[in-house]
Amino acid sequence: MIDSIYHDGRRYDSLFGGSGADIAFWIDLLTEFGGPVLELACGTGKYLLPASAAGVDIVGLDLSEAMLNEAHRKLGAGSAPKLVCSDMRQFVLNRKFRCVLISGNSLCHLLTTSDLESCLRCIRSHLLSDGRLLIDVFVPDLGLLNRDSTTRYPFSRFIDPQGQEVVMEYTHVYDAARQVNYVTTYTHEPSSEAERIGHLTMRMYFPQELDAMLRCAGFSIQDKFGGYQKETFTSESKKQLIIAKPTDSPD
Repeated sequence: MIDSIYHDGRRYDSLFGGSGADIAFWIDLLTEFGGPVLELACGTGKYLLPASAAGVDIVGLDLSEAMLNEAHRKLGAGSAPKLVCSDMRQFVLNRKFRCVLISGNSLCHLLTTSDLESCLRCIRSHLLSDGRLLIDVFVPDLGLLNRDSTTRYPFSRFIDPQGQEVVMEYTHVYDAARQVNYVTTYTHEPSSEAERIGHLTMRMYFPQELDAMLRCAGFSIQDKFGGYQKETFTSESKKQLIIAKPTDSPD
């Protein structure tokens, strides 16, 4: 099931604008390592479009047709990156890639260990022997996860594609045994008296756990940064920016 925030690509872009530092970070790496590149959970093209504009040969894959439709709209007519509607746990593209990118916390949609293992197997089968796996995922914050599950917290305030201000709040329940956070969103719009209720489910990947799971899947970590300025990863880091390579890589 696709979480509700991915049902409208234009609305998603309004909700998650981003600062641009992440785009520059990944585009620099993609141009350094070279193509072809496969971006999993590419969404509306936040990284795919500027990567393509920079001359990177890139393919985008996403499970949400609504997100891909918005990516198509922004790409416009003419030559464009190939977009594929598929599940990142089980895809067959019949080609190899120099880089595979999983950005924007998309890894958190792999809710079980078997989901992640399946995804990593697919990546290995599509990655060149000297290729790289690039991951961008947050460091789970236990303080936030263990907050009161009955309290509503601010989620976002943004201007939607129709020009109206939208206010979103959320509650959440964290299942520590499964490491899954169940989020319920409450959306208030000026054009409607009723609030819209949505859902977002995310697996938490802790640093040592993720490193170990990558090693078990046949990857070694080349670099791990804590921020988009290539800050050293420490216990204070909010991000896990990983560059991994197959353990049998010639590099």
